[in-house]
Amino acid sequence: MIQEATMTDAAIMVDLMHNAFEEYRHTAYSSSALDETLSTVIEGFSNGTKSLILYNEYQEPVAMVRYTTSQGFLHFFRLAVKKNAQGKGYSKQLLFVLEKIAQAHKLPFLSCEVRSNVPRNVQLYTKIGYEEVESKIVKKTAEADIKILTMVKKLMDA
Repeated sequence: MIQEATMTDAAIMVDLMHNAFEEYRHTAYSSSALDETLSTVIEGFSNGTKSLILYNEYQEPVAMVRYTTSQGFLHFFRLAVKKNAQGKGYSKQLLFVLEKIAQAHKLPFLSCEVRSNVPRNVQLYTKIGYEEVESKIVKKTAEADIKILTMVKKLMDA
């Protein structure tokens, strides 16, 4: 079951993000998702960011995504699936719902930014119709730069 999240779900969202992005904590490419707090999530809601939470068959929250809409795009970020729930299709379920939301709002494009050094994520998006439209280098630490890809999917029915 996928539900739209509210401010009261902020703690669940922070837990999901921290669990999903924990694998990057001690790397040179540490994810800023690990810096998310109740305050930053609530602030996002206050600024118009929307979110979805996916619950498994036991009504446990296992995945989430945040998104905004602007200028013909539904832009999503912080797509997070709990480590022990990865590989079960939860990301694709959330992405499908985002497509439906975009279509309902007559938005012809979905977009996200993804790290090029995480091939499984790039492959997921490519496999379901996203194309790389831009890349940029972001300095993460004094020793590490990371290439970020902007990926876009054109929706046919928008």
